[in-house]
Amino acid sequence: MTRLAFKHFLRLCQRNILLFLLTFSCLTCAFVSFLFIQERGYYVYNENIAGELKAQTLYFESRDGTAIKYICDTMLTDLVLPSMSVVTVSDDKYAGIHWDRELTETVWYTPYGRFFSVEEMMSGANVALLGTNFISKLDIEHIDSIWETGIDINNTRFDAIGNFFFNWEVGFTPDEVYRYEPIPSSIVVPLKAYFNLGLSPYRLRCVFAEPLTNAQITHLTDLILPSNSIHSLNLPEVYNASAISNYLSGVAPYMLGVVLSLLSIISVILYWLRGEFVRYKVYMICGAKGRQIGYLLSLNILWLVTISYACSCLVMFAIRGIIPVGIISSLPWFIFIMIYFGGLFLSILAVGIRAIPLVLHEEMIES
Repeated sequence: MTRLAFKHFLRLCQRNILLFLLTFSCLTCAFVSFLFIQERGYYVYNENIAGELKAQTLYFESRDGTAIKYICDTMLTDLVLPSMSVVTVSDDKYAGIHWDRELTETVWYTPYGRFFSVEEMMSGANVALLGTNFISKLDIEHIDSIWETGIDINNTRFDAIGNFFFNWEVGFTPDEVYRYEPIPSSIVVPLKAYFNLGLSPYRLRCVFAEPLTNAQITHLTDLILPSNSIHSLNLPEVYNASAISNYLSGVAPYMLGVVLSLLSIISVILYWLRGEFVRYKVYMICGAKGRQIGYLLSLNILWLVTISYACSCLVMFAIRGIIPVGIISSLPWFIFIMIYFGGLFLSILAVGIRAIPLVLHEEMIES
């Protein structure tokens, strides 16, 4: 039956070539519009995720610096958790940072000098970045010479290699700075150098390279909670509710318009299929059941939607090649599959609701 239905589908296309092209074009345009809206929304969603990092960020506080060091060392080598792109430990005056340049090449902005190199962070070199509030308190002569003389931290000389914008005073830095900024102190050194100095951090903040799963969050919780000194714990979120809300509010009005246009296209599809109604009437006279007629009708919609959707995906691939970066992002493959089956189901349902009664009504009239 399927092979016979496919042959009839090809004949239907050949017999009404212009009407087929019109139907095909309408469906393809509708799918392209829908996919473009989705990819635009997906780009905005990814930007929100990248900006907030709620699904990737861990933060907690503790007065037990030993516990913080143990947790930090364990996470750096844990095979269950994703790699950490940025790790920061800090007290009120100093901060130690590890910035994985392979995962996050874009580093903190230094208006003068440079950020830590990979070698300096891996070896724990005695180099430091100085906040603008620290530099502003130096006398003019010292400001000019500090880049040659360096600074002293726990009786250890550190070379000053660059500065960064930081205007908060010790004791007046808002909690949000520690929670959301990778550099929360006026003097920053490599993470390994921080621990080599014997400094005792109060806080840890890390950003994982990718969002954590439920199982990974549970594993992370089991790693952290045994330390009774931990408080102000902020675990990564399973999903970013605000990003999803922004995505839905951004695409919903346009999606509604595309869905309504798809429903309007159903009338064109129905008119194109009317040439098959006579055949279906003959099948019913010969004893075919309504479900068999529905199956044949659904096959025609299946092939039409599949061809149109495949072409729309190719069109979107071409659009991504010419459109400027920063407008759309390619959807994950499973989203393409979901959209295909959603469009197919909606088309079959809408056409079936309108076509089956027509076929049956014609049969009843002939009877």
